[in-house]
Amino acid sequence: MLYSHTNFGVINISTRIRVACCSLMYRKILRLSKTATGHTTTGQVVNLLSNDVSRFDKVLMFLHYVWIMPFQTVLLTYFIWQFVGISALVGVGALFLQTVPVQGYLGKLTSKLRLKVALRTDERVRLMSEIISGIQVIKMYAWEKPFEKMVALARKHEIDVVKQASYLRGVYFSAMVFSERMTLFLTLLSYVLLGNHITPEKVFSLAQFYNIMQLTMAIFYPQAIQFAAEAKVSIKRLEV
Repeated sequence: MLYSHTNFGVINISTRIRVACCSLMYRKILRLSKTATGHTTTGQVVNLLSNDVSRFDKVLMFLHYVWIMPFQTVLLTYFIWQFVGISALVGVGALFLQTVPVQGYLGKLTSKLRLKVALRTDERVRLMSEIISGIQVIKMYAWEKPFEKMVALARKHEIDVVKQASYLRGVYFSAMVFSERMTLFLTLLSYVLLGNHITPEKVFSLAQFYNIMQLTMAIFYPQAIQFAAEAKVSIKRLEV
């Protein structure tokens, strides 16, 4: 019940932010001089209104997990400690080292790739806008093939960066699944090496605790970092 109401409130606020940014852009465009308008391409404006402002819808949904994750980690570590004692620090420490530093680095790479994708999308949309506005001249001189090659090349440059971002996202998701299994294994291994005996009750309870912790630490928290990096790039582009 709390999650649904919180999610609804966050989506409501993010939608207002997106609409406010679009409204500011429209008013800014209407007040631009002819000289400033010449430096701003149509493709850039269209990309800002269609892609960049949409980042605010996602970032607010996950941004709260930046402060939720430490509190939840401490609470779940206490619960795990009740079952396996000091072995809890082994599993939680391994999960922390596998997720937080790695995801911080991946977040920086994501922001760089997001900027590259945005710039190349601007160029492709600008090219398409110019082609559509001058389609009569292109058809009259039979320039369809050269311009088709230009559009294909622009799309290829854009897709190359999108592929890199997709590969990075695939590495990120595969690391999440591996981290949960590895932390549970390391916790049980250290618990047995300390001379204790494991029981089904402890194994299944630990699996549930690590599942909840992995959901926050390895899924929601990295997504918060990723979307925050993308939103930061979008804010800089909107300021320009």
